[in-house]
Amino acid sequence: MLLRGLLKFASYVEAAARILAASMMMAVMLIVVTDVVLRYAFNSPLSWAYDFVSLYLMVGIFFLILSETYIAGAHIAVDLLVQRMPPRMRGMTEMIVTGSSVGLFVLIAAGGAHQLDVSWANNDVLAGAIPWPTWPGYALVLVGASLLALRLALQLVARSLSFLAGQDMFPEARPRMESIRTGE
Repeated sequence: MLLRGLLKFASYVEAAARILAASMMMAVMLIVVTDVVLRYAFNSPLSWAYDFVSLYLMVGIFFLILSETYIAGAHIAVDLLVQRMPPRMRGMTEMIVTGSSVGLFVLIAAGGAHQLDVSWANNDVLAGAIPWPTWPGYALVLVGASLLALRLALQLVARSLSFLAGQDMFPEARPRMESIRTGE
């Protein structure tokens, strides 16, 4: 089925984004340790470290892992009321919240795309010792928000089809909240 294939594709892209985000985290650690050692041992810090880390690496770490964090059920959720709802009402609530979230992250992705376009066209750079271009940070926002919007849209379709069928037809599309609660 097409939806299952798209869900699997999204999982592969999320795994690649996770590896890239983890690599960025490792780079942050190496750059910060190197900067600290050079600063305090040799009084010669890396002049570019703060700008590079904050402009590219931290943005990438945050946005590239959003989608996989969502499907892992690791985002903050207040589900006290949802747990007490009847299954049909819970399904309707999930569809409303997911649909709203798709819209929100499409807007975030569109904003990132617009800023990327403007930054690229104007050749915007960060004022500082090194004129870092600003467009890569916007590209990371676009990729991360788009990936989460895709995941949410796929989940919305899966939840809607399951709701209409009266059974959970796509358990792989549901965030894995239960595994976090039970420790499995």
